[in-house]
Amino acid sequence: MQGTTNLVAVKDIPVTTGVIRAGSLFQASSYLANVYVTAGLALPEAEYVRAGWQGLSWDGAAVAILASGPSFSEEQAAAVLRWRNQDRNARKVIVINTTYKRAPWADVLYACDKQWWQVYYAQVKASYPDLELWTQDLETAKKYQINHIKSLRRPGLSTEPGVINQGENSGYQAIGLAYQARACSVYLLGYDMHGCHWHGPHPDFLNRPNQYPNWLRNFTKLAEDCKTVGLEVINCTPMTAMRSFPLQNWTEVFHDRDVPDSTGTRIP
Repeated sequence: MQGTTNLVAVKDIPVTTGVIRAGSLFQASSYLANVYVTAGLALPEAEYVRAGWQGLSWDGAAVAILASGPSFSEEQAAAVLRWRNQDRNARKVIVINTTYKRAPWADVLYACDKQWWQVYYAQVKASYPDLELWTQDLETAKKYQINHIKSLRRPGLSTEPGVINQGENSGYQAIGLAYQARACSVYLLGYDMHGCHWHGPHPDFLNRPNQYPNWLRNFTKLAEDCKTVGLEVINCTPMTAMRSFPLQNWTEVFHDRDVPDSTGTRIP
């Protein structure tokens, strides 16, 4: 290897600036690249994609994705937390953008836009240093040493290992991320697709014109593909404008009744 090489970490790699997390794309000098590859800590990017993506491994898990629509409430967040904690091996939570403030206990924070990270990265890292961070923006991933997943501007669901389709928004991409992690079911909250965010407007330079009509069209193809591959996606968002996925009341999914954990023991 000469010069610098694009690598993907297959295990967490301690470095002087912190930790390169498993699944992260990073560059290394020829010497370090040889060290990492020889030690089994990383693979060249092309080999990693061919080998299959291991960035998140949630085999058979149910995943709740919490977006920023106006209907997402503290009551819903508390219910999802109880639901997740009943079996943390089989239940995972992805939080989108600024909704980390209402659910900082999530397993993953996903945000696609580098402008969002420029505003919020320091706040997130200072307040919640253990929150696992993911983005599709390679420049952001390198700058802040956070986890990266490649994205392409294609319709529907990507079944290519280590690649998600963009759909023009983080909520769309998070469904692709859950699929890449091999989840079996996904539950959506905060996917209103109308109105403002539950936390109010973003700073002016982060606000964009109303994209909901485009997003709704994009979700139609995504829903068709999820059904084809057997990924169950249920929209639990009250008063949602998105009808691409089956609807279910959130209280029926994130209830307080006893459920068995992964060992079969019932948890109160």
